[in-house]
Amino acid sequence: MQNDVDKIELLLKFNRGELTGDAEKAVREALKNDPELRIINQLLQDIQIDTGKGDWSQILNFASESASRMFDDFMRNRREGAEVYAVRTYDSKLTPLPEGVRPAAVDCRRLKFKIGDYDLELSLYPVSTDSREIIGQVHKAKFDKPLEVRLKSGKRSYSVTADRFNLFRFERVPVAEYKMTLLSDGQIIGIVDLSL
Repeated sequence: MQNDVDKIELLLKFNRGELTGDAEKAVREALKNDPELRIINQLLQDIQIDTGKGDWSQILNFASESASRMFDDFMRNRREGAEVYAVRTYDSKLTPLPEGVRPAAVDCRRLKFKIGDYDLELSLYPVSTDSREIIGQVHKAKFDKPLEVRLKSGKRSYSVTADRFNLFRFERVPVAEYKMTLLSDGQIIGIVDLSL
């Protein structure tokens, strides 16, 4: 398997049952020995479930971009020496719609991230042409103190406290590049680079 696109095309064929004999055996062996390849394959399987019978060329584009972004996030974590940087695992802006599904009238965007053992889901809703509402929730997490969520872009900063379900909301945030920091009892548990 040479580059990311070749890997993804081969995994797509594998998941659709189009490989037989030695080719299928080689992919099974590669999946067994390569943890990063297993992650990419799981992502592809999740995409297939989410999109149903979608256009595979669009799925390939999404998977290629997502895999590259996940790898970049993963490498940044390794450089920084901590698992607090979020890895984006889903972006509705990139995902093709299933066949026969019309786009929504309101251009909402959904994002999913993995931060260590936690999952973070964000929904971004347009409030105006230059601002967004952000609704988020941290899953698989129990904190002794309420979760604090901070957004920072240049001199602008916003902060909210999550409820007991780790659900939080920013009502009107200007469009910009942000660093979202998740804190529990003053300790950083996650950092997300967010582009609105």
